Amino acid sequence: MATDKPYDPQTAVTPAGTAPGLSAAEAPNAASVEEPQKLDPRVVRIWSIAALIRNGILLVAGLVGGTLLHLYASLSLLIVIPIWLLLLLLLVLEAGYLPRRRYEATSYRIGNDVFEFCTGLVWTASVMIPISRIQHIDLLRGPLERHHGLASLNIHTAGTSNASQKVSGLEAGTAIAVRERIMGQTNLEWEPLPEINPDA
Repeated sequence: MATDKPYDPQTAVTPAGTAPGLSAAEAPNAASVEEPQKLDPRVVRIWSIAALIRNGILLVAGLVGGTLLHLYASLSLLIVIPIWLLLLLLLVLEAGYLPRRRYEATSYRIGNDVFEFCTGLVWTASVMIPISRIQHIDLLRGPLERHHGLASLNIHTAGTSNASQKVSGLEAGTAIAVRERIMGQTNLEWEPLPEINPDA
């Protein structure tokens, strides 16, 4: 079951099946893969703000358009008002209720051979990315993510129908640690990213 703790490279289980700093004899019961990890809970606020902006614009456009149609095209208020209420309900759902549910339904896990990303509410999806197919991983930080100390990873793969998988809502330091761990399990040459200020 997914935990609420962000990924911690100091305590995560290594591919050899032991925690960093412990020998196989010292950790005989360690699993070969880590438990599913949750995103940073601050991503809920980012998703809420994005939904508020997106649906707020849609609501304002609906209010203006409905008013103009009522005044100049004699469209009945019995049609206009229900549309306004539906737009308002959509804003409340997407900005207030769904972000928390989306957070609870999303997790990721780094295995010996695969990176797994699970998400979805009504239709759930579990994406299994073979680490051997990963080509490179981009670190992305938009304005809202920088403000909240978060980052996203865009994982690019080869030989698959979906060329990339974006994982949003990671704490900035966690995103770097996850990238370095995954790239460290590949046979590709890569450059470690410099440390970033989560508050920058």
